[in-house]
Amino acid sequence: MIQLTKNPDAFCDKLPVFASEGFLKSKSKEYGWLCDDSFVTPFIIDKRGGFRRLVVMNEPIAFREASLDEEKEHLDEVCRFARTELKADFLSGHGNSIFRVVPDSSVSIDWGSYIVPLDGDEQNLLKNMQARMRTKVRNAVRAGVEVSSTDEIGEIYEVLKATMIRQKELYYPSMDYLSRLKENLGENAVYFVCRHEGRVQGGVVMLYNDLKGYYYYGGSIERPLDGSIALMHLEVMKYLKDKSVPYYDLMGARLQLEPGSKFIGIQEFKNRLGGKLYVGKTFKVVLRPLRYAVYLFMVNGYFLMKGGRYKGDAIDQVGKVAAMPNVVSAPGS
Repeated sequence: MIQLTKNPDAFCDKLPVFASEGFLKSKSKEYGWLCDDSFVTPFIIDKRGGFRRLVVMNEPIAFREASLDEEKEHLDEVCRFARTELKADFLSGHGNSIFRVVPDSSVSIDWGSYIVPLDGDEQNLLKNMQARMRTKVRNAVRAGVEVSSTDEIGEIYEVLKATMIRQKELYYPSMDYLSRLKENLGENAVYFVCRHEGRVQGGVVMLYNDLKGYYYYGGSIERPLDGSIALMHLEVMKYLKDKSVPYYDLMGARLQLEPGSKFIGIQEFKNRLGGKLYVGKTFKVVLRPLRYAVYLFMVNGYFLMKGGRYKGDAIDQVGKVAAMPNVVSAPGS
């Protein structure tokens, strides 16, 4: 029987950073962990316009050996609990989560992530990059690009905002959210910037703990100095390695891409950093179909007022692409 707990340490003493209390309370005032005899699953409730979406913030974390059937039963129970006890209208996985199984009644797509192992010495991190990327990094070093961590959250905010507006995205992390992350995660939230001749070229929001580091957000100016962003990621990996963190997760990869999609370039970049593509699933479950239909109507109206067009969530978008001819596969898949 699944139960809600506010003390996951009784079930699992080592949680990924996206399952930590510091991260969850940065995202929402309503959060917790759903546990049974085998798994603990962290969640938040995202409330918008009177609607409630439960977001599964990490794939189920097993604290004993369990089968895939047991994992699926756990996710089915999470969905039931979300509807009956937490009054959620729909449910979906967070972008970092790669699920081995999905619950009944879900709509799912193939999903992946590029993960860089941080083993060997520091030179090995550069060696693992593709040859063209290594050349760009060395050129950026010769050009005098400097990478450092920063407490100036406004710098990170401006570069993320500019990037997402340039990509015609209506949502980007707020100053308040970036501040909460830093306040609640402390040293486990590190913000990096790279500069050339004093001018910011790009920024990264990196979250980590002993298990793994994550490229949570990133952005750049419109035409950053060639190699500067790759050098910044190399320095992030060195930082994690110095902390004895074993992996750098570049977070989220669509395995089926429409020709000309902006995600092709993004994922090629991640592939060239030396990451290995790990694959699984992500999903959503509509728990209250009528309320979900009203929610979509309101979201469409909001986008129209902002001069945009709502294309659906990542699951909707990838599902449409999968039905098209001449689909491009993700690099390394």
